[in-house]
Amino acid sequence: MNINTKYKSTDDVKYDKEYIIIGNTKFGTIEDYEYSLTCSRPILPNYSIDEKGGIFQFSDSRTKQNYLTDLNFNKRGIIITLENSGYLNKTNKNVLVDWRNKEYYGDIYNKLWQDKYSIWAKYTEKQYESLIYLTNKLINECNINRNVAKNNIVKSSTVKEGGVLYISNIIPTRLDLSPAFDYEYFKEQITKNEEN
Repeated sequence: MNINTKYKSTDDVKYDKEYIIIGNTKFGTIEDYEYSLTCSRPILPNYSIDEKGGIFQFSDSRTKQNYLTDLNFNKRGIIITLENSGYLNKTNKNVLVDWRNKEYYGDIYNKLWQDKYSIWAKYTEKQYESLIYLTNKLINECNINRNVAKNNIVKSSTVKEGGVLYISNIIPTRLDLSPAFDYEYFKEQITKNEEN
């Protein structure tokens, strides 16, 4: 599998990593990250995976990002985002729109969450393939624990032990990854093999 390094920056300061932290793209699409690159302090993950499964690398796995509000996790975690429209709303014309008010015509997943959101954009099979590949690669390269949080809701023991987390495990106000993500399948794929 190829990793697109077109946007990769270089940074001499490297840190030991304890976590892989997975969330949704903060701005919506990979192209939106291009704008962030023009800012003096770009808000970028280490990696992002688009809906087609393309993997984009924005910085070395061992550099610190300023993607999360928790600076400790920015330093100790490798941040991977998935392109996803998140929660969806129906307009009065019965059209689905995402949080940016952009019309959405992809596959949906229905589940009430936080008593206010019930329609979600699905993650794609290609994204799962790329995420599993990249997560296994980073676990092996950076010697990260294979613990995987079982969902995005509770603050799991993985926070203390190291391993794979979701952004909403450490920032409860965030909604990513959404209930549309197949946590059980992903966890099974990462924990079943010590060497993938």
